[in-house]
Amino acid sequence: MKKAILEIKKIAQIQKISPFYKNKPWGNQAQGYFINLCLNLKTNLGPWQLLLHLKKIEKKLGRTKTKKWGNRTIDLDIIFYNQTSFCVPKLVIPHKFAYKRLFVLKPLQNMQVMKLLTLF
Repeated sequence: MKKAILEIKKIAQIQKISPFYKNKPWGNQAQGYFINLCLNLKTNLGPWQLLLHLKKIEKKLGRTKTKKWGNRTIDLDIIFYNQTSFCVPKLVIPHKFAYKRLFVLKPLQNMQVMKLLTLF
């Protein structure tokens, strides 16, 4: 995740970083725990451009295709983008499962963010 943060700093200004959260897997529970954190970002990139950059970072850090909700080295998601709603096949903002994930809800409660990116 530290490498991901360094890469994200190249495309956005990090306003806040949450603590790390150790969480049970969500969706496919037959796997180990995940370590998660949230970032509050400021960027000139639009939602779609930001997503494309995040996918490049994932690939650079060794992410490969796995089964849905399977084990992975890194997963970068856009949870919120300002007060924007965005819905295309590969990007839904706000993230459709944000309200079910404590590693998203805890930082929201503490950080009061408008832009939030989750790394897990």
